[in-house]
Amino acid sequence: MQCEGLLQLHDALVGFITCKCQVVRYERGQRFDLHEDAFAWEQVKQDNYQRHATLLVYLNDVEHGGVTRFPDLDLEIKPRCGQGLVGPSVLDGWEPEVPPASILGAIHNRFPAGRVLIC
Repeated sequence: MQCEGLLQLHDALVGFITCKCQVVRYERGQRFDLHEDAFAWEQVKQDNYQRHATLLVYLNDVEHGGVTRFPDLDLEIKPRCGQGLVGPSVLDGWEPEVPPASILGAIHNRFPAGRVLIC
């Protein structure tokens, strides 16, 4: 089931959000490996910009697979249309010389059945 109207959220937030939004469609068998949503210090120095928070919104339901996994928290989130995750991309006390630590360092697991849409 597709979520109605969630893609209109982008238009409503133009001017409030200062970075580009992306919509990702994972097909059967695709995955997004463990990653952090903060930029490396070299990139921050070059662009004078750091991502401070991440909002992940699921745009459809998935019956099998497709979980977003947070291994450090021993937590798995199953995609449900309209459900969202939000959290800081950089934890308090982050120092530029140290790689960023993020609670949203996540694994989007393989999607064996159907597709997942994430905004």
